[in-house]
Amino acid sequence: MSLPEPIPLEQARALAAAVSAVPGVDGLAAGAHGQVALLYPGERVPGLRLARGRDDALGLEVHVVLDLQALGLGADLHAFSRRLRALAAAHTNLPVTLVLADAVTATRSTP
Repeated sequence: MSLPEPIPLEQARALAAAVSAVPGVDGLAAGAHGQVALLYPGERVPGLRLARGRDDALGLEVHVVLDLQALGLGADLHAFSRRLRALAAAHTNLPVTLVLADAVTATRSTP
């Protein structure tokens, strides 16, 4: 008997797409070796990771790459982070931790 996923695949995809679509987000960060990802049979959703908090409760980490050019000089990163965390939290019942994993000064070009 298989246990239900803490976050169904479609929900994880929707969360990743919603966060990635926010102006000022260049994408989600999968980590140096792709270790930050939710794994599903035959698929992975990079930039999301289940993690235990201090109270041992299961939570969701969302690892983002900021686009500093799109955010603009003097952007309030605290307010921006709260906005992203709230957006991610709307897609899951797990507590969300936002990780600002990296930042770029120009949007990456898509090959």
